[in-house]
Amino acid sequence: MADNASVEVAVSVGNQKLNKKASKSKNKDKGADSLKDGTVLKELSPWPEYINDRIKLWDRLKAEYDADVAAKTPESINITLPDGKVVEGQSWRTTPYKVAAGIR
Repeated sequence: MADNASVEVAVSVGNQKLNKKASKSKNKDKGADSLKDGTVLKELSPWPEYINDRIKLWDRLKAEYDADVAAKTPESINITLPDGKVVEGQSWRTTPYKVAAGIR
C-alpha cells in the first residue's frame, strides 16, 4: 500500500456540494485528516440523531448483559496456561486480563 492514499470527500457549504480529495499520509498527525488545501476535517457537531439512538441501544443492551452476568452463579474453575501452569478462577468473573495480571 502506498504511503499517500487519496480519498474522495464531499463537503457541503450552504446549498453547494464540493468534492475534494483528501490526502492521507502515515507521517501526519493521527488525530485529524487534512485536505490538500489545508482544510482540516473535524467531528460533526451536533451529531446526527442516529448516533444518539445507537448510544441508547448500546446502553440498554450493555445493562441487560451486565444484569445477566451478575445473576449467574460463579463456580470455581482451573485455567491451564500454555506453559502448563494452572490458575484458579471463577466462571463469569475471572477475565483473561485478571489471569494475565497474575502471571509473574
